[in-house]
Amino acid sequence: MAELLKNVYNEQFFEQFTAALQQLLPQFNKSHFLAQIYDAAWEDRELKQRMRHIFTTLHAHLTGNYEKQLNSGFRLLTGLFFYYLTISKVSRAASQRLNRKRIKIAIYD
Repeated sequence: MAELLKNVYNEQFFEQFTAALQQLLPQFNKSHFLAQIYDAAWEDRELKQRMRHIFTTLHAHLTGNYEKQLNSGFRLLTGLFFYYLTISKVSRAASQRLNRKRIKIAIYD
């Protein structure tokens, strides 16, 4: 049975995500962020609920120009999600559907 797509947001993903965030935002507090991500409701959240929770938690950890940082964070999160999806065995069917639709992600500054 295929792994649920929501499980793409796992420890390996957050290691890469927080490492990239720390490069963009050196003052980013990784341990505090992860403690808030993995709250009591994390396991029960579906894919979109997890994505919303990640963005809400990320917002609480951003300082300065929120809009600019959110755009950077969104591009980062989206890029990492699709990168991880293509290299992992999380959901071969989902990956095939994305390839059929020929989704292309362009990251602009």
